[in-house]
Amino acid sequence: MSNHLQEKLENLHNEEEKAEFLKRFAAEVIQAEAAYVESNIAEFIEHTSLNYETQVAERFDSLDAFLDGFVESSTEEFDEKEFRQQVQNYAHTRLQITREDIDRLINGDRGAIKTLKEQVKAGLFSTYLNRTAFTINKRIGDTINLEQFQVSTGDWPKVKDFYLTEIKRLFNQKSDALHTDQSEIARNIHVAVKNLDSNPLTAQQISTALFSITAGKRVAINPQNHQRVIKNINLLNYVFYAANLLEGRKPGEIIQDILTHLQNISNSLQQIFGTFEVNRLAQSEVTIQQLNPTLVGKIQAAIPPQSFDQVVHQPIHDLSPEYQTILKSVLGKEIQNMLHRHVLLNNINNLWIEHLTQMEALRVSIGLESYAQRDPLVQYKNRSTDMFSELLANIRLGVMSQIFRLQPVQRNTGTQVTPEQKQNTNQDSGKSKKHRRRR
Repeated sequence: MSNHLQEKLENLHNEEEKAEFLKRFAAEVIQAEAAYVESNIAEFIEHTSLNYETQVAERFDSLDAFLDGFVESSTEEFDEKEFRQQVQNYAHTRLQITREDIDRLINGDRGAIKTLKEQVKAGLFSTYLNRTAFTINKRIGDTINLEQFQVSTGDWPKVKDFYLTEIKRLFNQKSDALHTDQSEIARNIHVAVKNLDSNPLTAQQISTALFSITAGKRVAINPQNHQRVIKNINLLNYVFYAANLLEGRKPGEIIQDILTHLQNISNSLQQIFGTFEVNRLAQSEVTIQQLNPTLVGKIQAAIPPQSFDQVVHQPIHDLSPEYQTILKSVLGKEIQNMLHRHVLLNNINNLWIEHLTQMEALRVSIGLESYAQRDPLVQYKNRSTDMFSELLANIRLGVMSQIFRLQPVQRNTGTQVTPEQKQNTNQDSGKSKKHRRRR
């Protein structure tokens, strides 16, 4: 995407033209996300409606089975509270049932049964509608208010039309706001174009501009201490626009581009880690000889033998740029391997414990398969194989999601205590102990 923008921005000669181009680009990004969100929300609502209908049918069957099997009894022997509780348990919903309704239900009144089912259906629809609203609001990062929305029970097509209309309105407002001073994205664009004055532009400049445009802040409430905090958010999502650029390309080409991109990132991180480590060692006036013996051996293998004896006792900050470059490469690779090892072992440890817990739960519950006329041993082997494959997939996913984001952290070394300070501390401690003994 950076190369795609670089070609077009280099043909623009002033900040106003670049700002207008970036605003049009931001509008295209917003519309690309809107198209995906609308399609995704429509599919989600359709899936929710199917689940809703399935749940309604199951609860109706449970109610019919309970009411058909209920034995009539006299008023003196009948427990109204227990009957009401059993009906609610079978319906999995809180119901408003009067004494008159109970009598009619016991007598098999079809009107009462129909009213009860309508109440169950309405309660279930309200629950599903609230869940749908919460999920959609979470997905779009905004709030769509349902207070003024009137819909009959089970009318999912109307729910779908309402949400698609509201989502389109929200994204259109976001696009229209790009041409006003109130838009945070527009303000970020005007700041970003000031750094796009060189010719030719570099991919690094384009990437920096893209990140600065999407950076925003929102006021939020910290759930731990309930204090107001400033939260960093992304104002734009480039994923869907980038996906449109890949449309029509062969999967093999895309995979190769991704692998090449990840390899370049790995090399860049290795260089960054090595640079920071060399700078840290240079400030401490450390020599190569003072490093870890294993690390010294790797450095020795990268430097010609006749030159290694000359530089091994020199402070790192006195080394020539050539040898510092070699040192950065070796140290960066060592730190990167350490981070990769940490990520891999940490994911294996966490997921393996979870896998053992799931296997124990499977072992306990597998005996129930015999009730379904299935061999428990065969089912245990099949499920355990699937669970192990899922474990390996989760390990790969966890490693890849963290391996490019993990950073080494230098531990803060504690303040060194001189022998005099230590002696004084011991004396003070002894005095306090004596005082405590006197008490």
